[in-house]
Amino acid sequence: MMEFKSGFSRTEITPPAGIELTGYVARIGKSIGLHDSLYSSAWVIKTSSLKLVIISCDILAFSEESVNVIRKNISRKIEVQEENIILIATHTHSGPATIFLRNCGKIDDEWLNFLHNSVVESVINADKNLIPSKIFYGKNEVNLSYNRNNPEGKIDRTVRFLRVDDPGGKPAGFFVVYSCHPVVLDEKNLYISSDYPHYIRYYLNKQFGENAIILFSSGASGDIDPIKRGSFEFADEFGKKIADSIMKSKITLLKTDKINFKKDVLKLKFEKIPSLKDSERILSVYKAQYENSIKKKLPELEIKIIKTFYEWAESLKTKIENKNIKKSTDTELSILSIDDIAFVFFPGEIFSEIGILLNDLSPYSETFFCGCSNGDIGYIGTEDACKRGGYEIDDAYKYYNSLKFNKNSGNIILRESLKLLHSMYNNR
Repeated sequence: MMEFKSGFSRTEITPPAGIELTGYVARIGKSIGLHDSLYSSAWVIKTSSLKLVIISCDILAFSEESVNVIRKNISRKIEVQEENIILIATHTHSGPATIFLRNCGKIDDEWLNFLHNSVVESVINADKNLIPSKIFYGKNEVNLSYNRNNPEGKIDRTVRFLRVDDPGGKPAGFFVVYSCHPVVLDEKNLYISSDYPHYIRYYLNKQFGENAIILFSSGASGDIDPIKRGSFEFADEFGKKIADSIMKSKITLLKTDKINFKKDVLKLKFEKIPSLKDSERILSVYKAQYENSIKKKLPELEIKIIKTFYEWAESLKTKIENKNIKKSTDTELSILSIDDIAFVFFPGEIFSEIGILLNDLSPYSETFFCGCSNGDIGYIGTEDACKRGGYEIDDAYKYYNSLKFNKNSGNIILRESLKLLHSMYNNR
């Protein structure tokens, strides 16, 4: 059997109280304190032919710039190729700003630099901890979520996880994937927190010891929210149920002589780019709405949202005037397979139905979809969702200072992911 080693470590990335939080335009005020520490959790995988790094960070998202900086710095410190480094954001909405999200918290450059260095440190330490390991796979079902975009829409309620044991049979780490937005804590919360993933860690560590490192991905959760929101008690209940489901799951030993990793780049097109005349018309509409909201003294939140769209329209017009607007964006698609289990890593918030279809059509027995990986280009819905509209389709891209993706984007991601999955499966 091929040599297989794993190393785990985590480094605290908690910012100081008073830093601006991100994730909600409706949040008013800066952070007032700490509820639970934020972490960069790293897993280094080493075989005789492959070295791979997977990092799970308690932040909303990684920017493309942060991904590039962190990868370069890691590859300078340990022997690993930049392209073999995967950066996953747990997608907490109670952490500091890490990407540009209009009127949703300003980035603190000093803390962001600290984040970059701390992520690198977590990987260096994990690399030092490499030991022979065994990997187990398990899954269970928990009913904790609903489809916020479509009440009749599909929901993946499966908790999927890997458990990595040391030579003595004790868990050294877990990689947990559950497709639900970490938004149990709503916009009223001003305490720094990783949301329900904190409690998954807490209960797994309570059972298996503090040395077990827990990585988490919020899966394909672009349109999925928790059924209960608004308190730490609900986040505790949510995390405990997921942790309990893991502890009760039957686990299967995976063969570590069948590990493969591939990458591709997808070109995703935006909808038709407005003409300069159309951009001027869009700007005039939003400008009038904003000025009217000030005149009428509308509530602060309403003014803030209207201002966000007005600023987006100004930016759009400027880009078109300067001929500095892209018709498409290149996105990174990464796939890891271990025995008959596969992971698809993608830099966006993918709708649940796409993740479900991918798992159903994949040649592997189980395929984890891990969104918010290696960046965040925004929401990607199904073709039906694009016709239906809603916040994720019609408004969210304005916060990202971007454009609406073509309605076929979800199909492209599904098609290209399946193409790469079949190629990897057939060449095992």
